[in-house]
Amino acid sequence: MTEDFDTDEIEPGEAPEAEALLTLAELTDALRAKQREVSELEERLLVVDRELSALTSDLLPKALTECRVSEFVGEDGWKTALKESFRCGNLKEPAGLAWLAENGHGDLVRNTIEVSLNKEDGALAAEIVETLRAHRAANRMMITNSAQVHWQTLAAFAKERVEAGEDPPLETLGVMRQRYVELSRKGAARFKRLWAKR
Repeated sequence: MTEDFDTDEIEPGEAPEAEALLTLAELTDALRAKQREVSELEERLLVVDRELSALTSDLLPKALTECRVSEFVGEDGWKTALKESFRCGNLKEPAGLAWLAENGHGDLVRNTIEVSLNKEDGALAAEIVETLRAHRAANRMMITNSAQVHWQTLAAFAKERVEAGEDPPLETLGVMRQRYVELSRKGAARFKRLWAKR
């Protein structure tokens, strides 16, 4: 447990004993060594994390696809299963929002209007909801009108459309289709064939 102390309280006095200085030097060296060790481990973790990502998102999905199986269970009971996800952020780009509206999916878009009022204008808030732009105090407000599709809604929509055999413009929508593997423990060796996606 460390004790809090104020360096201003340290009064000049006799020089510290050689043994105390030696301990201080050893502790400083130990600190520097631990900092180096942490730095080396962090660098190693980055390398191992990239290797793990290559296995889960590239090498194993390709190997399973080449074998025309979607999962494989080894003799040791570990199952490697091919999965697919759709990754994206909230959609705010006008081109993506326009595509959704033009193709009958405008109901996915969540419209938000934000109004910033002065501190003393709290009582005006309820009144402004009904007559926002025409209100007598409209010039005292900064009004932001934005539209977006939440990332979870967008990812679910993209997955649903692709699984239905459609070809939505994933790039325009800001969606990335990702294949990866999932590892779990099961029974004896077996494999499952890929489903034909037509």
